[in-house]
Amino acid sequence: TLSSSHFAFAYLKLSNISPTESLLIRNGNKFQIMSYENGKIDLVNVEVDFDVGDEKMVLVGSCNGLVGLGSKSGCLFIVWNPITGEFCKYLNSEIPDFTTVGCMVTWGFGYVSAIDDYKIVRICEKDFGEWIRVHVYSIRFDRLRRI
Repeated sequence: TLSSSHFAFAYLKLSNISPTESLLIRNGNKFQIMSYENGKIDLVNVEVDFDVGDEKMVLVGSCNGLVGLGSKSGCLFIVWNPITGEFCKYLNSEIPDFTTVGCMVTWGFGYVSAIDDYKIVRICEKDFGEWIRVHVYSIRFDRLRRI
């Protein structure tokens, strides 16, 4: 699970803990990692093992080697470790597909070191500010709350 240290930090063991500049590249549903170390560029295809059905996914960001992917509908979020291939899906069927009511969905993904927790933030805005809904999901506590 993501709350275990293995999921988040497995890439450290695989990287020999040497500083490397890297970039995750997304082209459609294909991903590559481009790394630069000691004047050498390396490009590696990354296999994606998760099924998202008809959801259109966007690259939200990365934190501590983990990558956040969010659906345009606002219903699905994936936290993925591209080095180990492990991932966790967060799907909330209680929350409607906000795009069906004319909303724009924006995602955020980050880590709060003070409480050792990853947070997923979803912001849904209808008609340029008619109303805004903000939800924060705590991965450590497996809790979604509206703020």
